[in-house]
Amino acid sequence: MLTRLELDGFKTFRNFALDFQPFMVFIGSNGVGKTNLFDAIALLARLAEGDSLEDAMLRARGEPLELFTLYADGSRAERMQLAAEILLDREVIGANSKPFMPTNTRLRYQLTIERRGEGAHIVSESLIPLPEPRDAWFRDQIPTKARKAWIVREKRPPYIATVGEANELIIYRNQDTLAGGREGLKVGNLQKSALGTADGLRYPTIHAVRQAMRNWRLLRFNAEVLRQPCALDAEARLQNDGANLPAVLARLQREQPEAIANITQVLQGMLPQVKAIEVKRLENSKQQLIELIEQDGTRFSSRVLSDGTLRLLGLAALRYDAAHRGLICFEEPENGIQLLRLPDMVSVLYSLALNFERDLPAADGRRNPPLRQVLVNTHAPSILSNVPPHSVFYFGLRADALGHYTFSVPVRPELIPDERGRYLIWQQIQQELGGSA
Repeated sequence: MLTRLELDGFKTFRNFALDFQPFMVFIGSNGVGKTNLFDAIALLARLAEGDSLEDAMLRARGEPLELFTLYADGSRAERMQLAAEILLDREVIGANSKPFMPTNTRLRYQLTIERRGEGAHIVSESLIPLPEPRDAWFRDQIPTKARKAWIVREKRPPYIATVGEANELIIYRNQDTLAGGREGLKVGNLQKSALGTADGLRYPTIHAVRQAMRNWRLLRFNAEVLRQPCALDAEARLQNDGANLPAVLARLQREQPEAIANITQVLQGMLPQVKAIEVKRLENSKQQLIELIEQDGTRFSSRVLSDGTLRLLGLAALRYDAAHRGLICFEEPENGIQLLRLPDMVSVLYSLALNFERDLPAADGRRNPPLRQVLVNTHAPSILSNVPPHSVFYFGLRADALGHYTFSVPVRPELIPDERGRYLIWQQIQQELGGSA
């Protein structure tokens, strides 16, 4: 779970910091940095996956040079710095496919990238345990009775650290196994992160962080992709564009029949005539396709479903899939949804996220609920009445001598505005964006 993100020199962000909850909604006009925030999360996830910096930046929106902050005088930042604080699961599947317990579940990862011509390289990287005095987040977010079940802290040296002088920098990975030892990566034209290239057997806690960050996903469902069949042997994991949804539902039919019943119930909120969901093998084909069955027995395929229904179906599959872990970023849930059905969509998104008050650990502290997180961005004020008020944050742009930069403040259901600008009230959001909250 991502608990804090700090960005400087990345797109519209300068000295930006935000603490995260399991479920959050970011509201603001187009072009103020909401999607840029998701882009930063996706960049970190790609580097954790083991992508080269060049490939990771090429997959982002814009050219690599455009990822560095643009200043008012037309110049760009020479460096960007990204830092993420993370909560890990108490029990993680290791590189040897066996479960283990990380030596720390609260960690801070930091990465500095330097611009070089049209390209860039990594100049600094660190992964350190987060000590309790510097960790206000866990006190704010986790109930007292559940903290011991989630938080493990051991006094350890940095798992990753950058040492040396400017011209002789080395990024070290320190083993947290009994054998100890470390290995260094010389900073020069470094293109892959120490995190993304670590041997999971030698560096189990680094591996746990890497696995967590690889599960940070930016969902951009494509209705045409969601409508299509997929191969019988397709990976039974929902892809970011919605591909392989039939394979996911087929796996749930085999392994979690109760999940299909729950997904059907969600869909009935939008289509009351639906009785059941099935995945059908296409004749003379090695493909499978989703079919809905109506109360009178009529069948129709996913090819005729509306965009909004398909998006809801994809999210409901994630909601009830016991294998789903990690963070999803979801843009504009209001797209393709009738206003009366928006609460159904938001309800599924909210229930996808872990609730520390509701989802309590098992008595032994090892079988914790899955760490699930949902971040939503929108520019529709109508969504405000359908989400918990403490989860909403406003994004906007401010200007100074250096140029425009993104800021964020919480939105509160208060009647009187805050004179010091520490939060905005719903009425101010209405005035900024129009519509009714």
